[in-house]
Amino acid sequence: MLSVGPDALMFVTGWIHVLSSPFSKVEESFNLHATHDVLMYGVGIDNLYNYDHFTFPGAVPRTFIGSILLAWLATPFVKAADSLGFTLTKFDLQILVNLSTYLLINGAPRLIRQPSRNINVVIGLLTFTAVVFRAEVALLLAPLSLQLLWKRRIAFWRLVQVGIISGLLSLGIVISYIRRVLTNDPSALTTLVDSHFWGKELLWPEFSGIYFNVVEGKSSEWGTSPPLTYFVSSLPKLLAAGFPPSILGLIVDRRARSLVIPSLAFISLMSCLGHKEWRFIVYTVPIFNIAASLGMTWVLRLRKPLIFLVVAGGILGANFAYQVLLTAASINNYPGGEAMLRLHQLYAATPTTPTTTRILFTRPQPSTFEHLTTPVHVHISNLAAQSGASLFLHLNSPPYFSASLAGAPWIYNKTENLSPTSFTFPSTPFTHLISEFSPENSSLREIWQTKEAIQGFDRYWIDWDLLKGRKEAANLWTRLTQSFVLKKSDKLWILERKAP
Repeated sequence: MLSVGPDALMFVTGWIHVLSSPFSKVEESFNLHATHDVLMYGVGIDNLYNYDHFTFPGAVPRTFIGSILLAWLATPFVKAADSLGFTLTKFDLQILVNLSTYLLINGAPRLIRQPSRNINVVIGLLTFTAVVFRAEVALLLAPLSLQLLWKRRIAFWRLVQVGIISGLLSLGIVISYIRRVLTNDPSALTTLVDSHFWGKELLWPEFSGIYFNVVEGKSSEWGTSPPLTYFVSSLPKLLAAGFPPSILGLIVDRRARSLVIPSLAFISLMSCLGHKEWRFIVYTVPIFNIAASLGMTWVLRLRKPLIFLVVAGGILGANFAYQVLLTAASINNYPGGEAMLRLHQLYAATPTTPTTTRILFTRPQPSTFEHLTTPVHVHISNLAAQSGASLFLHLNSPPYFSASLAGAPWIYNKTENLSPTSFTFPSTPFTHLISEFSPENSSLREIWQTKEAIQGFDRYWIDWDLLKGRKEAANLWTRLTQSFVLKKSDKLWILERKAP
């Protein structure tokens, strides 16, 4: 019962973040678009040609298993909203998928809390994760396994047995979702899930990722960072104010050292790759948080309540302020998603929307311009596609989840690497652009008119003159609250082709 309060707080906090910033960046685009395709088209082989990954396959194949799971988790919420009489737009579906994702992330540890005391289960789950979802987890499993052997928590042959069986079963789970289920074809018993969706025989996506990133070393094409980046930049940012007490925990408590050693080894191994992103080491954050709690326990045992309250209050206050700043930045960091929503608000797909329609999240806005009588052909720029313009925001493109929202279909085009001059030819098929090129200093303004500029996050800026009283301010509170400013600038422009 004592955990109900913290659990509820985590649940509410997560949902607030999802609803405040419901978009996603390019790193999550494959899984998000795959979930869209599973929900909208189903998994039958006859519908796969509609799937987005055939047009934009990415550098390496990714598994569909997570997307199938997310679609399955979101389905009860979708059906519940539909049964309550809500009309669901595609963007409503994206929000429900995001909420389902958080439910999975927040609920999964509780489902395995008791069984995880069994070392075999821990090894099995990490093996499954490495084989199916993220191959780099194997670099966390390796030092953890060595530690378990060193401490004689598991016998060597038992470890080998569990690892092999877990690995084969992980592939077996993939194999179990076979074409026989999808197509009733008995000859397809050995076809993998991802072989089905990618149209390739015996495809193991994570092996493709290992070969691309490690053997061929092509991950460096996305940029490289210094060897110590994870230790001096990524980890402190992830832990925030919890970083100092985690260091304290490592110093004063041997249990913390025992827990963190495999994670430190994992981060060291990941540091050997030139391309680094904080998401590659995010699995270690809970371990370091445990170390931080052990460090704070040591402070509590000093039997100086005032010191403990000051330290604990400072850490909680600093983390809260840090999260507020990050959340505000995140809300303003998806200009592509905002541009797509604004585009559909500016131009109505249908002349009228029934007043009896109940929209779950994305309520229709009055159209600023007259109803369009010509087919709409929108080009979505690279920046827009990378910053929130997902398939769920192709609101006026079939299939429609709710038939009442169907109108004249739009064409959404994501052709990459087009220069501004590509849009100046009279023969261009586009009627509207979500452009990352400013129309004020390019040839675009010759045949395009700007309807709206979409701003995005740049940085936080401190007005030292206001803070120090060099500028007039009403009072001290004004100086404190207005001297720290979130700076934004125009990132994208919604353009409409001028009439000939």
